[in-house]
Amino acid sequence: MSLFSIKCPMKLAALCLLLFTLCTAETFAASLDPGFGDNGKVAVDLGAYGDQANAVLVQPDGKILVGGSTSNTVDLDFMVFRLLADGSLDSEFNIDGTISTAVGSHDDEVFALALQGDGKILAAGYSSNNGSRDFAVARYNSDGSLDREFGLEGLVVTAVSDSDDEITGVAVQPDGKILLTGTALGDEGRVVVLARYQNNGSPDYTFADEGFTLSAVGTDARAESLLLTEEGRILVAGTYSEEKKNEKQTTALMVLAYNENGDLDTSFGHKGVTVPLDGLVPSAGYGMAIRDDGSILVAGSVEEDGTRMALYFSLARKGCRTGPLEIRAS
Repeated sequence: MSLFSIKCPMKLAALCLLLFTLCTAETFAASLDPGFGDNGKVAVDLGAYGDQANAVLVQPDGKILVGGSTSNTVDLDFMVFRLLADGSLDSEFNIDGTISTAVGSHDDEVFALALQGDGKILAAGYSSNNGSRDFAVARYNSDGSLDREFGLEGLVVTAVSDSDDEITGVAVQPDGKILLTGTALGDEGRVVVLARYQNNGSPDYTFADEGFTLSAVGTDARAESLLLTEEGRILVAGTYSEEKKNEKQTTALMVLAYNENGDLDTSFGHKGVTVPLDGLVPSAGYGMAIRDDGSILVAGSVEEDGTRMALYFSLARKGCRTGPLEIRAS
């Protein structure tokens, strides 16, 4: 397994939301909440076809933000809608509770949401332009209108590579700077991208190399989520592949750790990267959360005997796995 980091400049139908009441983590039992929407379900019909929700975020006031894409009969646009705690659309958000934004000339999709301390909403994903996907971020005011002081009339589009790039995670630092993670496609496969923008949407040139760090893990890597710890460490979870001549391709869950300046944290795992399921491949990494004791909960999947199963486990601060895996059929 080869793990290494490459730093490069910047040039290089209806939506359905379900609310579950979780019983216990040990049993993974859940039931639909009858107090939310229609017996625990909310369907929002927005576009002509192919609406999709990709991200959800609960505000401190209990309102629920959902991001994804909606069709305009020609292509896909950014989509965000906001629900009240009971599942009804919030009329204080763009009048009808929904907003769609055409970012580029073709498909645009939201994959991640974040809420700033001032209540402004960040929606991040990709925008299709000139045959390739670029990093795209929109910022909305709390009433659903575009924040015209952010980027160019509320939008920031960045071509990280000459091919397909997309954002899959976004977080806001205490100082208001915006962290983004995602994937860029290079000549030899995809690499993990970590970027930081100023609060106004411009690149933070004090971070990494002109605001961007590109990390190659194996022969192909994809970031899925971003987590900022209290001490300022930046964590990215995802999946990498390793393909060697005359050998079966390996696909495994990975977690990367970065310092505040954008460099890989070499005290974490192996030179900033940990592959905790090396003996249980193929696997994939998705979401993360921090426990009160500082350990890192990671959610993902593992395939065994042709069956794909959900899993979660805990990592210590140094990146080593603590305790047994919890695996459930999915």
